[in-house]
Amino acid sequence: MGERKIRGEAMQVRTPGGVIEVRWDERGKATAMGQLAFFAEYLEATGLFEGWLRSCPLKYSSPNAPKLVDVLGTWMLSILEGIAATRTWARCAATGWPRTSWA
Repeated sequence: MGERKIRGEAMQVRTPGGVIEVRWDERGKATAMGQLAFFAEYLEATGLFEGWLRSCPLKYSSPNAPKLVDVLGTWMLSILEGIAATRTWARCAATGWPRTSWA
């Protein structure tokens, strides 16, 4: 991790899922996943995600069971998405959109 402001070129970010490339879109107003790649890089650099995997008490014995890393990764993403959705809902509720009638 470090200060990187590269415009127009791909930036490599090391995450628990492997290395991914991030490109800045100067014309883009927002992105679907925001700064998620950099949060994943933080989890990788600090070892927090790896520590969470090691300390997790979940054990699957079925041959069809998903990998623990997939279960915990999906769970974390769903929590982050829920937080984003809640913030969006709160912003919409504050502006009165969408208008609904409870009567």
